[in-house]
Amino acid sequence: MVQVRRDPIEFLPRLPPAATVLLPSHQPLDRRQLLALAQARPDLLFLRCLDDGEALLTLGPALRAADVEGRGRLALRPRHLLPGGPEGFKRLVGGVLRPSLVLTGNTWTLRAPSSRPPAPHSARRTLRPLAFQDEWLLRRFLGAFSFQELKLRSLTPERLPAWMDLILGFFPKGPHHTGEALGIFASGSQGPALLGLVEWMETGSLTAETAYLVHPAFRGLGLGAGLVREVLGRLGALGYQTVEAGCLPGNAPMMKVLEGAGFDAVGRADGLQGYRRSL
Repeated sequence: MVQVRRDPIEFLPRLPPAATVLLPSHQPLDRRQLLALAQARPDLLFLRCLDDGEALLTLGPALRAADVEGRGRLALRPRHLLPGGPEGFKRLVGGVLRPSLVLTGNTWTLRAPSSRPPAPHSARRTLRPLAFQDEWLLRRFLGAFSFQELKLRSLTPERLPAWMDLILGFFPKGPHHTGEALGIFASGSQGPALLGLVEWMETGSLTAETAYLVHPAFRGLGLGAGLVREVLGRLGALGYQTVEAGCLPGNAPMMKVLEGAGFDAVGRADGLQGYRRSL
Protein backbone atom coordinates (compact mmCIF):
# COMPACT_ATOMS: atom_id res chain seq x y z
CA MET A 1 0.00 0.00 0.00
CA VAL A 2 1.43 3.38 -1.06
CA GLN A 3 0.25 6.81 0.07
CA VAL A 4 1.28 10.00 -1.68
CA ARG A 5 0.03 13.55 -1.97
CA ARG A 6 0.31 14.14 -5.68
CA ASP A 7 -1.61 13.90 -8.91
CA PRO A 8 -3.30 10.46 -9.12
CA ILE A 9 -2.61 10.35 -12.87
CA GLU A 10 0.82 8.99 -11.89
CA PHE A 11 -0.87 5.81 -10.64
CA LEU A 12 -2.48 4.95 -13.98
CA PRO A 13 0.16 2.45 -15.17
CA ARG A 14 -0.31 0.51 -11.93
CA LEU A 15 -4.11 0.35 -11.94
CA PRO A 16 -5.50 -3.00 -13.18
CA PRO A 17 -8.11 -3.26 -15.95
CA ALA A 18 -11.59 -1.99 -15.01
CA ALA A 19 -10.29 -0.77 -11.62
CA THR A 20 -12.45 1.06 -9.08
CA VAL A 21 -11.66 4.49 -7.59
CA LEU A 22 -13.22 5.27 -4.20
CA LEU A 23 -14.16 8.92 -3.66
CA PRO A 24 -15.03 10.61 -0.33
CA SER A 25 -18.69 11.24 0.49
CA HIS A 26 -18.49 14.80 1.80
CA GLN A 27 -15.60 16.67 0.28
CA PRO A 28 -15.02 19.01 -2.67
CA LEU A 29 -13.30 17.00 -5.39
CA ASP A 30 -10.44 18.10 -7.59
CA ARG A 31 -12.43 18.13 -10.80
CA ARG A 32 -9.40 18.48 -13.06
CA GLN A 33 -7.83 15.38 -11.56
CA LEU A 34 -11.03 13.38 -12.05
CA LEU A 35 -11.35 14.53 -15.63
CA ALA A 36 -7.76 13.53 -16.33
CA LEU A 37 -8.37 10.08 -14.83
CA ALA A 38 -11.59 9.58 -16.78
CA GLN A 39 -10.10 10.64 -20.09
CA ALA A 40 -6.93 8.57 -19.70
CA ARG A 41 -8.72 5.45 -18.43
CA PRO A 42 -12.37 5.27 -19.53
CA ASP A 43 -12.57 1.76 -18.06
CA LEU A 44 -12.35 3.09 -14.48
CA LEU A 45 -15.38 3.06 -12.18
CA PHE A 46 -15.77 5.92 -9.68
CA LEU A 47 -17.52 4.89 -6.47
CA ARG A 48 -19.06 7.24 -3.92
CA CYS A 49 -21.44 6.72 -0.98
CA LEU A 50 -24.45 9.00 -1.07
CA ASP A 51 -26.51 10.23 1.89
CA ASP A 52 -29.55 8.17 0.90
CA GLY A 53 -27.70 4.97 0.01
CA GLU A 54 -24.97 4.10 -2.43
CA ALA A 55 -24.26 4.95 -6.01
CA LEU A 56 -21.73 3.51 -8.38
CA LEU A 57 -20.72 6.47 -10.49
CA THR A 58 -18.85 6.59 -13.73
CA LEU A 59 -17.05 9.32 -15.66
CA GLY A 60 -16.91 8.49 -19.33
CA PRO A 61 -14.59 9.86 -22.03
CA ALA A 62 -17.47 12.02 -23.26
CA LEU A 63 -17.15 14.27 -20.21
CA ARG A 64 -16.24 17.68 -21.58
CA ALA A 65 -13.66 20.09 -20.21
CA ALA A 66 -16.44 22.65 -19.85
CA ASP A 67 -18.01 20.47 -17.17
CA VAL A 68 -14.87 20.92 -15.11
CA GLU A 69 -13.84 24.46 -15.92
CA GLY A 70 -17.28 25.96 -15.33
CA ARG A 71 -18.53 27.06 -11.95
CA GLY A 72 -21.09 24.29 -11.75
CA ARG A 73 -20.56 21.03 -9.94
CA LEU A 74 -18.91 18.16 -11.73
CA ALA A 75 -21.65 15.96 -13.16
CA LEU A 76 -21.15 12.50 -11.67
CA ARG A 77 -23.71 10.38 -13.50
CA PRO A 78 -25.31 7.60 -11.41
CA ARG A 79 -24.79 4.20 -12.97
CA HIS A 80 -26.29 2.09 -10.18
CA LEU A 81 -28.25 3.14 -7.12
CA LEU A 82 -28.09 0.46 -4.43
CA PRO A 83 -30.06 0.17 -1.18
CA GLY A 84 -28.45 -0.83 2.09
CA GLY A 85 -27.13 2.38 3.58
CA PRO A 86 -23.54 2.92 4.75
CA GLU A 87 -23.21 -0.66 6.04
CA GLY A 88 -24.21 -2.08 2.68
CA PHE A 89 -21.73 0.24 1.05
CA LYS A 90 -18.94 -1.05 3.32
CA ARG A 91 -19.82 -4.67 2.51
CA LEU A 92 -19.75 -3.95 -1.20
CA VAL A 93 -16.40 -2.15 -1.05
CA GLY A 94 -14.75 -4.60 1.33
CA GLY A 95 -16.27 -7.84 0.10
CA VAL A 96 -16.40 -7.51 -3.66
CA LEU A 97 -14.93 -4.41 -5.27
CA ARG A 98 -11.85 -3.62 -3.18
CA PRO A 99 -11.09 -0.26 -4.84
CA SER A 100 -7.60 0.05 -6.30
CA LEU A 101 -7.31 3.80 -5.70
CA VAL A 102 -8.79 5.65 -2.71
CA LEU A 103 -9.01 9.39 -2.03
CA THR A 104 -9.06 10.41 1.65
CA GLY A 105 -8.64 14.10 2.36
CA ASN A 106 -5.98 15.13 -0.12
CA THR A 107 -4.16 11.79 0.00
CA TRP A 108 -4.49 9.23 -2.76
CA THR A 109 -3.88 5.63 -1.64
CA LEU A 110 -2.91 2.93 -4.12
CA ARG A 111 -3.92 -0.51 -2.87
CA ALA A 112 -1.98 -3.60 -3.82
CA PRO A 113 -4.12 -6.23 -5.58
CA SER A 114 -4.93 -9.41 -3.68
CA SER A 115 -2.92 -12.46 -4.72
CA ARG A 116 -5.55 -14.87 -3.33
CA PRO A 117 -8.03 -16.51 -5.71
CA PRO A 118 -11.56 -15.07 -5.47
CA ALA A 119 -13.06 -18.40 -4.32
CA PRO A 120 -11.78 -21.85 -3.28
CA HIS A 121 -11.47 -24.42 -6.05
CA SER A 122 -14.03 -26.58 -4.24
CA ALA A 123 -16.68 -23.84 -4.04
CA ARG A 124 -20.12 -24.62 -5.42
CA ARG A 125 -20.53 -23.17 -8.89
CA THR A 126 -23.53 -21.78 -10.72
CA LEU A 127 -23.88 -21.09 -14.44
CA ARG A 128 -26.22 -18.26 -15.44
CA PRO A 129 -26.46 -15.26 -17.79
CA LEU A 130 -24.61 -12.14 -16.68
CA ALA A 131 -26.79 -9.22 -15.60
CA PHE A 132 -26.21 -5.51 -15.09
CA GLN A 133 -25.92 -5.95 -11.31
CA ASP A 134 -22.89 -8.22 -11.89
CA GLU A 135 -20.76 -5.29 -13.00
CA TRP A 136 -18.63 -5.19 -9.84
CA LEU A 137 -17.96 -8.96 -10.08
CA LEU A 138 -17.01 -8.54 -13.73
CA ARG A 139 -14.63 -5.70 -12.84
CA ARG A 140 -12.95 -7.80 -10.17
CA PHE A 141 -12.68 -10.65 -12.69
CA LEU A 142 -11.07 -8.43 -15.34
CA GLY A 143 -8.62 -7.06 -12.77
CA ALA A 144 -6.98 -10.50 -12.60
CA PHE A 145 -5.78 -10.19 -16.21
CA SER A 146 -2.90 -8.17 -17.56
CA PHE A 147 -3.54 -5.41 -20.09
CA GLN A 148 -1.50 -7.41 -22.57
CA GLU A 149 -3.82 -10.43 -22.23
CA LEU A 150 -6.91 -8.29 -22.75
CA LYS A 151 -5.35 -6.31 -25.60
CA LEU A 152 -4.74 -9.55 -27.48
CA ARG A 153 -8.53 -9.97 -27.34
CA SER A 154 -9.00 -6.37 -28.56
CA LEU A 155 -10.16 -5.31 -25.08
CA THR A 156 -8.32 -2.01 -24.63
CA PRO A 157 -9.30 0.49 -21.88
CA GLU A 158 -11.20 2.44 -24.54
CA ARG A 159 -13.21 -0.59 -25.63
CA LEU A 160 -13.81 -2.15 -22.22
CA PRO A 161 -16.82 0.03 -21.20
CA ALA A 162 -18.82 -0.78 -24.35
CA TRP A 163 -17.86 -4.46 -24.19
CA MET A 164 -18.91 -4.67 -20.53
CA ASP A 165 -22.27 -3.05 -21.25
CA LEU A 166 -22.78 -5.51 -24.10
CA ILE A 167 -22.19 -8.69 -22.10
CA LEU A 168 -24.03 -7.38 -19.02
CA GLY A 169 -27.32 -7.59 -20.82
CA PHE A 170 -27.43 -5.11 -23.66
CA PHE A 171 -27.07 -7.46 -26.61
CA PRO A 172 -29.43 -6.41 -29.41
CA LYS A 173 -32.62 -8.44 -29.41
CA GLY A 174 -34.34 -9.68 -32.54
CA PRO A 175 -36.94 -12.41 -33.12
CA HIS A 176 -34.72 -14.43 -30.77
CA HIS A 177 -31.53 -13.70 -28.87
CA THR A 178 -28.79 -12.29 -31.09
CA GLY A 179 -26.18 -12.44 -28.34
CA GLU A 180 -25.66 -13.54 -24.77
CA ALA A 181 -23.00 -13.87 -22.06
CA LEU A 182 -22.94 -16.69 -19.51
CA GLY A 183 -20.83 -16.73 -16.37
CA ILE A 184 -19.65 -19.34 -13.88
CA PHE A 185 -20.18 -17.91 -10.38
CA ALA A 186 -18.95 -19.23 -7.04
CA SER A 187 -19.06 -18.14 -3.39
CA GLY A 188 -16.03 -18.24 -1.13
CA SER A 189 -14.56 -16.65 1.97
CA GLN A 190 -14.17 -13.40 0.05
CA GLY A 191 -17.78 -13.35 -1.13
CA PRO A 192 -19.20 -14.13 -4.59
CA ALA A 193 -16.88 -14.32 -7.56
CA LEU A 194 -16.95 -14.72 -11.32
CA LEU A 195 -14.65 -17.58 -12.41
CA GLY A 196 -15.21 -17.58 -16.16
CA LEU A 197 -17.49 -16.36 -18.92
CA VAL A 198 -18.46 -17.22 -22.47
CA GLU A 199 -20.17 -14.93 -24.96
CA TRP A 200 -21.75 -15.45 -28.33
CA MET A 201 -23.13 -13.10 -30.97
CA GLU A 202 -24.99 -13.61 -34.21
CA THR A 203 -22.74 -12.69 -37.14
CA GLY A 204 -24.83 -13.85 -40.09
CA SER A 205 -27.76 -15.94 -41.15
CA LEU A 206 -27.76 -19.01 -38.87
CA THR A 207 -24.14 -18.23 -37.89
CA ALA A 208 -22.75 -17.12 -34.54
CA GLU A 209 -19.33 -16.36 -33.08
CA THR A 210 -18.22 -17.31 -29.58
CA ALA A 211 -15.33 -16.53 -27.20
CA TYR A 212 -14.56 -17.32 -23.58
CA LEU A 213 -12.35 -16.17 -20.69
CA VAL A 214 -11.37 -18.10 -17.55
CA HIS A 215 -9.93 -16.51 -14.39
CA PRO A 216 -6.14 -17.17 -14.31
CA ALA A 217 -6.44 -18.86 -10.88
CA PHE A 218 -8.96 -21.41 -12.22
CA ARG A 219 -7.41 -22.48 -15.50
CA GLY A 220 -6.78 -26.15 -16.12
CA LEU A 221 -9.97 -27.25 -14.34
CA GLY A 222 -12.12 -27.79 -17.41
CA LEU A 223 -14.12 -24.58 -17.01
CA GLY A 224 -13.39 -23.40 -20.55
CA ALA A 225 -14.47 -26.73 -22.07
CA GLY A 226 -17.66 -26.65 -20.01
CA LEU A 227 -18.48 -23.11 -21.13
CA VAL A 228 -17.97 -23.99 -24.79
CA ARG A 229 -20.19 -27.09 -24.48
CA GLU A 230 -22.91 -25.01 -22.85
CA VAL A 231 -22.91 -22.32 -25.51
CA LEU A 232 -22.92 -24.90 -28.32
CA GLY A 233 -25.99 -26.53 -26.79
CA ARG A 234 -27.77 -23.19 -26.53
CA LEU A 235 -26.92 -22.19 -30.09
CA GLY A 236 -28.11 -25.54 -31.41
CA ALA A 237 -31.41 -25.15 -29.56
CA LEU A 238 -31.84 -21.69 -31.12
CA GLY A 239 -31.44 -23.09 -34.62
CA TYR A 240 -27.96 -21.88 -35.53
CA GLN A 241 -26.06 -24.08 -37.96
CA THR A 242 -22.50 -22.74 -37.79
CA VAL A 243 -20.36 -21.47 -34.90
CA GLU A 244 -17.05 -19.65 -35.36
CA ALA A 245 -14.27 -18.78 -32.91
CA GLY A 246 -10.84 -17.19 -32.94
CA CYS A 247 -7.72 -18.17 -31.05
CA LEU A 248 -4.27 -16.68 -30.72
CA PRO A 249 -1.65 -18.81 -32.48
CA GLY A 250 0.30 -20.66 -29.84
CA ASN A 251 -2.55 -20.69 -27.28
CA ALA A 252 -2.40 -24.48 -26.97
CA PRO A 253 -4.94 -24.82 -24.11
CA MET A 254 -7.62 -22.90 -26.00
CA MET A 255 -6.86 -24.77 -29.22
CA LYS A 256 -7.29 -28.04 -27.31
CA VAL A 257 -10.65 -26.88 -25.93
CA LEU A 258 -11.97 -25.82 -29.34
CA GLU A 259 -10.72 -28.90 -31.17
CA GLY A 260 -12.10 -31.11 -28.38
CA ALA A 261 -15.49 -29.45 -28.91
CA GLY A 262 -15.46 -30.36 -32.61
CA PHE A 263 -14.10 -27.13 -34.14
CA ASP A 264 -11.88 -27.29 -37.22
CA ALA A 265 -9.10 -24.81 -38.02
CA VAL A 266 -10.04 -22.71 -41.07
CA GLY A 267 -7.17 -20.25 -41.57
CA ARG A 268 -5.99 -17.01 -39.99
CA ALA A 269 -7.38 -13.46 -39.99
CA ASP A 270 -6.45 -10.37 -37.98
CA GLY A 271 -3.69 -12.32 -36.24
CA LEU A 272 -6.07 -15.02 -34.98
CA GLN A 273 -6.38 -18.67 -35.88
CA GLY A 274 -9.93 -19.18 -37.07
CA TYR A 275 -12.11 -22.12 -36.06
CA ARG A 276 -15.49 -23.29 -37.32
CA ARG A 277 -17.96 -25.95 -36.28
CA SER A 278 -21.26 -27.15 -37.73
CA LEU A 279 -24.18 -27.86 -35.42
